[in-house]
Amino acid sequence: MVRREVIAAAEAGRREEAVRIATTKSAEYADSLSQSARQLVAFATGRAEDLQRESLREERISIVVIVFLLAIIMSLSLAIAVYVIGNLRKDQVELARHLYLVDQNVLVSSLDKEGIVQDISSAMCRLLGVTQEEIIGTRTNFFVDEGDKELLEQIARTLKTGKEWRGTFKRMDGEGNVLWLHSTIYPVLDQSYAVSGYNNIIEDVTDKKAIEELSLRDRLTGLHNRRYYEDNIEAVIKTARREKKDLTLAIMDIDFFKNYNDNYGHPAGDQVLFQVANVFKKLLNRPTDHAVRVGGEEFCLCFTGSDREKSIKFLEEIRGEIEALKIKHEYSDVHPYVTVSAGAVVSFGSDIPDKERLYRQADEALYKAKKKRNTLVVA
Repeated sequence: MVRREVIAAAEAGRREEAVRIATTKSAEYADSLSQSARQLVAFATGRAEDLQRESLREERISIVVIVFLLAIIMSLSLAIAVYVIGNLRKDQVELARHLYLVDQNVLVSSLDKEGIVQDISSAMCRLLGVTQEEIIGTRTNFFVDEGDKELLEQIARTLKTGKEWRGTFKRMDGEGNVLWLHSTIYPVLDQSYAVSGYNNIIEDVTDKKAIEELSLRDRLTGLHNRRYYEDNIEAVIKTARREKKDLTLAIMDIDFFKNYNDNYGHPAGDQVLFQVANVFKKLLNRPTDHAVRVGGEEFCLCFTGSDREKSIKFLEEIRGEIEALKIKHEYSDVHPYVTVSAGAVVSFGSDIPDKERLYRQADEALYKAKKKRNTLVVA
């Protein structure tokens, strides 16, 4: 506006008025602008101060919130830590309790790859009648009797393949009592899958074995029964084949036993069975000998390691021992005393037939012997 007034005065020839207007109103306008600028600066400064105060206030609030949140987080963390530590302690106590129960009740041991005991439970020590100090660092042959070489070889063959071994065997405890132990041996493998040791878990099955033995024995004679024969004959045959040994199977029958029972009575007949069985027990006393009452007055004898000639001599000795009992038998057609007829078969190694054929051959030999009575026939 000042500019237009100056131009209008100049164009009208009012030069002095134009100068006056330019000088006076320009100064007034400049003052107005300066005042506006100061007001603007003052406003901006005030606003900036307000913003600063607001920022400081919000900063303080933020700090308070952060501190509060940190306090909550620390409290929660502390509570969680206390809870976790408490549970860990409970777990440690529970684990210690379980380990104690295992040590006191489980028959377990750890062995190195040479079979030397590295650790053993207290329960196992009590069973064997030793202390941990006495047995750790010693070789135990997996607690199998050293004399049972066949079983030890079987265990070694199985473990060499990296497979576990399971089986039941007999041994003596520290006081000389018979123990029956069921053993499971687990190979421990290292990172390269090589055997680095063994874990041996054992179960005392002595009581169970005693009950089982009762079920496998004839109550009258104390000999094993037919069930025992059926359960074990295949293993006997396989062992004789593998070890290339002679196997002898003989069936013995008391001559005219029905006549004896009918005339002397069954109690007297039971006594005859008992005395005959005692002869078998006395003469067949090796671990590999088996004497079985298969039924009535019929007995089955099985043994290894004797060739045909030795088997005949041994069976004749048994027959003679029974005759030498001199049990009176007035109703026998062949002898004044109780006698037996026997049929047998002797086979070697891989020539040993299966169990059915083996028994049939011995039975056929017995049939021939019974035609004559008080005699032995070997197929």
